[in-house]
Order: sequence, then C-alpha cells, then structure tokens
Amino acid sequence: MRNRTLVIVIGVLVVLVVAGTIWLAVRGGSSTPQPTTAPTSDSSVSASQPSESSLEPPLTLTVSSLPTLVGSDPTESTIGAGSTDPEGFAQRVATSLLAYDWQTDFQVRNDDLMLLAAPDPYGDASGLSQDIDKLTPTGAALSSIQQEGSAVTFGDVTVDETTWARQRIEANGAPAGVHGIDVSGVQTFKESGQTPTSAPVTISMVVVCPPTTTVCTLTRIYSGTLQSALGG
Repeated sequence: MRNRTLVIVIGVLVVLVVAGTIWLAVRGGSSTPQPTTAPTSDSSVSASQPSESSLEPPLTLTVSSLPTLVGSDPTESTIGAGSTDPEGFAQRVATSLLAYDWQTDFQVRNDDLMLLAAPDPYGDASGLSQDIDKLTPTGAALSSIQQEGSAVTFGDVTVDETTWARQRIEANGAPAGVHGIDVSGVQTFKESGQTPTSAPVTISMVVVCPPTTTVCTLTRIYSGTLQSALGG
C-alpha cells in the first residue's frame, strides 16, 4: 500500500512540474502580450513591442513519463481538422484569424478556435479567448465590414519556428511537442468599388502537439513574432 501511494504522489508531482514548465516556455517572465486588433482599414496590423524578460534556469524532464492529452474537443474543429503537423496547424489557425469577409460569422469561428485550446496543465483557455477576441472585428468596425461588403484575404504565407523560439522553449524545459511558431503573410483588403490594398502582417503562437497531446492544440496567440511579443 505504501508503494502504491508513493507512485501516485510521484505522478502528481510530474504533472505539476510539466504545468510549470509550459508556463515558463510561454511566458518566460514577460508581461502579458497585447495582440493587435483585427484590421478594419487599409493600415497594416502592427506588432506589439518587445517586453523585458529573463529566462528561468532549464529543468530536466523525462518526456516518456508524461500523460498524452487532447484539447477541449479538437476532433470537432473544422479549423484544426485533427492536425498533428505543428506548422500546418499554425497556418490554418492564422488564416482563420486573418482572412474573412462580410458574411463571416465570427462567433462561430471563435467557438471553433476555442475547441483547439490546449488542455490543463498545458493551456490557458482564458488568455486564449482574450487573444482571439482582440483579433475579432466588433462594433463600428464590424458594421463597416458588413455594410461595405468588405473581404480580407491572407496570402504569400510563410511559417517559421525560429531558432530563438526553439532555444527559448528548450531552455525552459518544455516537453516534446511544444512549438513556438511565427506566421507571416500579406493581407489584401477589398471593398466594393474600391482599389484593393495590401499590408504585411505577422502573428505568432505557441502550440502543443504530439507526443505531448494526441493532436495539435493551441496555447496562446500573439501579434508580431514570438521574439517581439515575449522579449529577448
């Protein structure tokens, strides 16, 4: 009986350590990032300014001992589509946020994205919801899109897990399957009777994929690159 109790205690401690390391990888001591709001004019989406942070000492984990979990219900997400490819997953998420038109049901889109929220202890559902809201047109901006018959496309896409992001995540002891990814491209804004205009945009995100989870899930979304959002 004492041996069994000891095994349970060790298992709980492993999960707590993993939760702590995911938070270090995502935050790294930096302040809460401020993603840009969804573009509502011909101006580009601006990146948030770098924040000062300091890295915590790296931790040592045995990944083979970690549980395999899934998101809220990622199999029902039309955006995630059960992806296990971190870069492909990140591109799908970015496109869903940066391409839309006057007929887009943003509530349905946002609910779909939240199905991809990384589960405890890896995720931050409240923070993710706020990130998505900041990239959602509302009020006068939404009314303008609907009245003008606006459409926004997202093309010339590049997806990159930078050396900085890999080193930051590894230094903070995150388990295998955690990735920090930048997605860049060009948004083209179209309104009826107007000449289309284009602007470059970059958003970034932290995703948790196999082997830590069964399919790719989403932790947080940032404006600009991860390095500019988290500092360093």
